[in-house]
Amino acid sequence: MTPLLTAVAAALGIIGLLGVAYAVFTSARVTKTLELYKAENEAQGKRIASLEAEDARKTERLAAVERENVVLRDLATGRSVMEALANDIRAAETLRRTEHESMMSVLSDMKDMINEMWQGMVRFFGGERRQGDR
Repeated sequence: MTPLLTAVAAALGIIGLLGVAYAVFTSARVTKTLELYKAENEAQGKRIASLEAEDARKTERLAAVERENVVLRDLATGRSVMEALANDIRAAETLRRTEHESMMSVLSDMKDMINEMWQGMVRFFGGERRQGDR
């Protein structure tokens, strides 16, 4: 072979080797990048699972707090309802006592009137009262 042909062949061989080395290097870099992406994907998947579990715990805690809030609101509302009922009962009892006192006064007045009428009838007819009469 001629030296020129040998030099061209050697240059082509070196270029070919460089191409193969570049392809291997690029392939290794792509493989390494894919491995990094896979590892990152797995880490992100674990983190998402952890965040979802934490979200579920917080959601359950929030629901528990909301249930407690409803119970406390019902207790407060029930207390105010009971206080209103107690006030109504007090007002009704005051009214009942006033009516009772009025009725007792009317009955006492009626008793006095009946006694006066009875005594007037006894005087009018001239009779004497028996021991059981009023």
